[in-house]
Amino acid sequence: MGPSGVGKGTATRHLRATQDNVFFPTSYTTRSMRQGEKDGETYNFITKPEFEKMIKQDAFLEYQLVHKTNYYGTDKQTIIDNINSGKVVLREMDLQGVQDVLSKQWPFEIKTIFITTDSWETLEQRIRQRSEISEQELANRKQSFQKEMEYLEKADYVVYSIQGEIDEMIESLISIINK
Repeated sequence: MGPSGVGKGTATRHLRATQDNVFFPTSYTTRSMRQGEKDGETYNFITKPEFEKMIKQDAFLEYQLVHKTNYYGTDKQTIIDNINSGKVVLREMDLQGVQDVLSKQWPFEIKTIFITTDSWETLEQRIRQRSEISEQELANRKQSFQKEMEYLEKADYVVYSIQGEIDEMIESLISIINK
């Protein structure tokens, strides 16, 4: 987990391409598929009734209703199956999802990795370089950053994403995964 724009997606793409011992679960969602997305790759796209049936069957490791419109969730059995086959499961999650997962008992060990930068100013610069963003959206992200940073000390591992040092961040993540 970590603030938006910190490099989680970059790290995940690199780890997917290089780490055969790691499984990356695909989330389920009830939102509509967007152009360029593929069912089963980007998300598993299902209907709200299908999702709600899975909730009743206790099929999710965690799930959330986002903006009171669409569900997002992580399938529990797929994760258990991959852990039982000897794989490490790596899942990018937001703070609420992490807290939800950690609030329950599981038959496997869960470790949290928090990826961050040295400051809000560094993150703001990255966010502005990525795409145009309104001042209101930037203020919302700063508020989220401050809330997420409160969790930093509770994480099992903290990895810093420093501009120009992506290889070092990836090596730190690989070291944690292989412990």
